[in-house]
Amino acid sequence: MKFLAPILSCIVCASVCVAEPSYITIGPLKLVAAYTPNGSPDQLREYLPPGDHFENWTRMASVRVFTNWRDPDAYLSKFGPWITRKDPAAKYQLLRKSKDGPLILDFVVYSYKNGVVEFLEWNLMKAHFEEKRGLILDQYAMRIYNPELDSAKAIIAERIKMLDAFADASFEENTGPNQLPEPASRSVTPPAGAGGAPSVAAAH
Repeated sequence: MKFLAPILSCIVCASVCVAEPSYITIGPLKLVAAYTPNGSPDQLREYLPPGDHFENWTRMASVRVFTNWRDPDAYLSKFGPWITRKDPAAKYQLLRKSKDGPLILDFVVYSYKNGVVEFLEWNLMKAHFEEKRGLILDQYAMRIYNPELDSAKAIIAERIKMLDAFADASFEENTGPNQLPEPASRSVTPPAGAGGAPSVAAAH
């Protein structure tokens, strides 16, 4: 999933300038800017949890700008069927948190190696249009390597934890130390495995 990039900013602390990566928050989750392609800082940005790497990431957020699209619902409605045409095993659904909330595309895609599922990704997408920029696509993904039969339970747990937070998230960048409140629950999704390669919706 190639969607957004790193922007470094200087903050002054005790008269010393220290480079701090920008970050976004989705509910209790903090993700720091990790990648942006050269020459396109406004078109793509990708975020990972602190300490994670692209080689074996398990969670990622991204923002991408499409200048040739205006209708968020039309884009998401076309993207869903495209997923299943590319891989019939993939699943998707379109939903809204509330009547006036953004349309959200909720889907699972698979990556194969030698005919075996190498990893699966659960994704959430939403979009909005800005006149001077274009269609802004926000995405959050969880990747599970070497999935097993009980991987569906991990996806369900992540969906329960992140769906409302994703719908409400602004995806606006912040800089400097992040002081997030302690989450009400310390339960977390079971950790995924290691290894992996790019997939349909999240290739890097």
